[in-house]
Amino acid sequence: KHQGLVIESGRRGVEIAPLNPDQLRDVYQIRAALDSLASRLLAQRFADGRVSDAEAKRLDAALAAGDAIRPKTPLAERAALDVAFHQVIYGLCGNPTIEETLAPLWPHIQRAMNAVMAVDEIRTRAWREHAEIVRLVRAGDAEGAASAAWSHAANAGSETEQRLRQTQPA
Repeated sequence: KHQGLVIESGRRGVEIAPLNPDQLRDVYQIRAALDSLASRLLAQRFADGRVSDAEAKRLDAALAAGDAIRPKTPLAERAALDVAFHQVIYGLCGNPTIEETLAPLWPHIQRAMNAVMAVDEIRTRAWREHAEIVRLVRAGDAEGAASAAWSHAANAGSETEQRLRQTQPA
């Protein structure tokens, strides 16, 4: 309730709060900035040779999990794999405060993902973008990785906000 995920509904108790496009926009602005920073930091770690083989394998495994998604994969699983991909980047970037800062926002982001990830084209595009972020990170291209991550999150937020506004009653 404190996070705005449920609201009071009188005698019925609480119910799931509708997605708020304004709040979603705000959340995705923060996410874009922090995703960009995390990708930049991780790319710099690759460039400096400070990523272990085990860490690189974790990144590759998170990306490969997206290839296993099929049209019949449940939405909750799709969203969980997407979150897991980003959490690996946060976990490997060397700045644990990024993950701690974003943790309370992920329930809102996952709800938004569920609203749009049913569209297979969106899921496919998101994982192509993930692959590009990983390519740039592994190449040690800090600015390229930061830009790709920012665009990925900012575009996802903008697209989701627009879809929500189209489905809301006037």
